[in-house]
Amino acid sequence: MRAKSVSDSFVAPATFVARRSNCWWQIVAGAAQGEATYAAAAGAIMDSFLTWLEALLPLEDPAPGHAAQHILTLIEGAQMLEAIGHPQIADAALAALPSAP
Repeated sequence: MRAKSVSDSFVAPATFVARRSNCWWQIVAGAAQGEATYAAAAGAIMDSFLTWLEALLPLEDPAPGHAAQHILTLIEGAQMLEAIGHPQIADAALAALPSAP
């Protein structure tokens, strides 16, 4: 039986599409090189993704913005580690997260 990998975890619609097309990583690379158009696109995508994540959190969450930022960081960090061939790092970190009650 295959162990679960980062690919099996935290796959949201925008991330799934971007990973499949490789377009997201091209945008990230352009933004990282200081290309303003790519930086603006990446910022808009992340703002949209953050808003989407925040809307999914329970109403009783005392800090939904902070929680959404944390989740987004986990998703994007895990995806980056997988993209560079080190999914085991992300898998270990995600496995150490507390489980929902």
